[in-house]
Amino acid sequence: MNVIAQPVFFLPLSVLMKKWIWIIWFLLPVVTSAQDSNRVPGQLIVELFSDARPEQLIADLQQAGFDCQLAYVCVQALHLYVISIPEEAHEQVFAYCQQHPDVKQLQYNHYLEIRGFPDDSSFDLQWALYNDGSTGGTDDADIDADLAWDLSTGGWTAEGDTIVIAIVDDGFYLPHNDLVFRKNYSEIPGNGLDDDDNGFIDDFDGWNSLDNSDNLPEFSHGTHVSGIAGARGDNALGVTGVNWNVQILPLSIGAGAVIESNVLECYGYVYTERKRYDDSNGTEGSFIVATNASFGIDFADPNDFPLWCSMYDSLGTLGILSAGATANSNVNIDLVGDMPTACSSDFLITVNSTNKTDNKSTSGYGSVSIDLGAPGSLIYSTVVGNSWNYQTGTSMAAPHVAGAVALMLSYGCENFLYQYKHDPETAALALKQFILDGVDPLEDLDTITVSGGRLNVYNAMLMLDEYCDTLTAIAQVDEVQFGLYPNPATDYLTIQTNGGYFLYTLADVWGRTCRSGEISGRTTALVDIRNLPAGIYVCTLRTSAGKPAGSARVVVE
Repeated sequence: MNVIAQPVFFLPLSVLMKKWIWIIWFLLPVVTSAQDSNRVPGQLIVELFSDARPEQLIADLQQAGFDCQLAYVCVQALHLYVISIPEEAHEQVFAYCQQHPDVKQLQYNHYLEIRGFPDDSSFDLQWALYNDGSTGGTDDADIDADLAWDLSTGGWTAEGDTIVIAIVDDGFYLPHNDLVFRKNYSEIPGNGLDDDDNGFIDDFDGWNSLDNSDNLPEFSHGTHVSGIAGARGDNALGVTGVNWNVQILPLSIGAGAVIESNVLECYGYVYTERKRYDDSNGTEGSFIVATNASFGIDFADPNDFPLWCSMYDSLGTLGILSAGATANSNVNIDLVGDMPTACSSDFLITVNSTNKTDNKSTSGYGSVSIDLGAPGSLIYSTVVGNSWNYQTGTSMAAPHVAGAVALMLSYGCENFLYQYKHDPETAALALKQFILDGVDPLEDLDTITVSGGRLNVYNAMLMLDEYCDTLTAIAQVDEVQFGLYPNPATDYLTIQTNGGYFLYTLADVWGRTCRSGEISGRTTALVDIRNLPAGIYVCTLRTSAGKPAGSARVVVE
């Protein structure tokens, strides 16, 4: 078989053991930090390997002489379980579990604390979105939301996905007429059944991990945070969020003595719902792109919280970025620690607070731990009772970033969405980098944050726009190789690309498809053309948006 390639056109390249001896495990060190005041007495959280059963671990612990029980399943999809242990022997149980062959990771459970030009009637009070200095602040000490809204006001992707931000907080005022909360219409509320088979019973309104229901408590903190990220815009009422049309998924960890496993369960809900969306091609679950955590533990060593920190990586595998509010005190997080903002996950964006004069508010900092600042002082937003009010703190800063992530997804071109859905980690990290690179530099944040500046969502969206240009028409069919092996039946058509995501089709002169598929990234794809009848064929590449990227005539003799 002889194969000849004749280029027709090319668009220019744009870029880019179950039992253990007691004397052994008693001598092993228990890895914990001095900061242990937040530990929940008598509880461990364990992550098991996927083929392990929690019942076996409990049986082995009991046989070893420890009165342990499975308290509850924390995140089934990620094999996380909470076990009750005898408090007087907690160190020995910890050491035993460290060496158990079924245990992948473990940690103690912990207590934590909450941190504190549309026609919307109170938009003039929202200096964080648009600041002309008239309210006593500094001109342009804002995130340039007004300019960003000229590009997109949020809500949906270019492919029609309904964008959802997951707010993990204390409680929410669901009847608020300036907020749109996501509803799980695949679930029949109140019938005591898991109608959509997602592992959560009656999760119509959201999820309350404290009592395992969708009965969400009413608190102003979570309501306020929700409004910052996504209050309804241009509805002649109250305020607007960074997104005008985004949906909020309310996830309550409770108030008062909040424990860490409640947080993990809420994040597990996010993971489950987004994965269902991806696996079903959008027919189930929710298109959650960002989470927000306006809570944490001051002076906490992330080494004591491996499961919490790794949760952000798990979410990141699905393309979900998480915003985290740092401590409301002027401390160096790099030195004193914090949860979650001292976690090292690449998929966590850590945020401190700025005020209307573009100075750092009272909040943590760190050239390694804290990524950027965002407005957090005297932020006007939604509260309980169909009302609005001011609140201050890093709690208010972080949702500006979560909202920005979602707004960027609404603006991303079709090729970027293709990348986001096929290579979510790469795309999500690109979004994070645009946010960090697009900040407005501030003297107050220089050298004490990773980016040295305050959020500017408009700049980040412009960078996404430029990135989109590199994802269109950047491939060519520029080589055919054959006879590489003695057997001519091993002939392949070679397609070389320089980055991007493409669909290829090899068709005969009648337009009938002989071979088809997709290729991505910087790669050399080999298209099997063995046993093709002699004749003339055309190999065509298209971008995921359907635009031609290159073609070649292939003659098989």
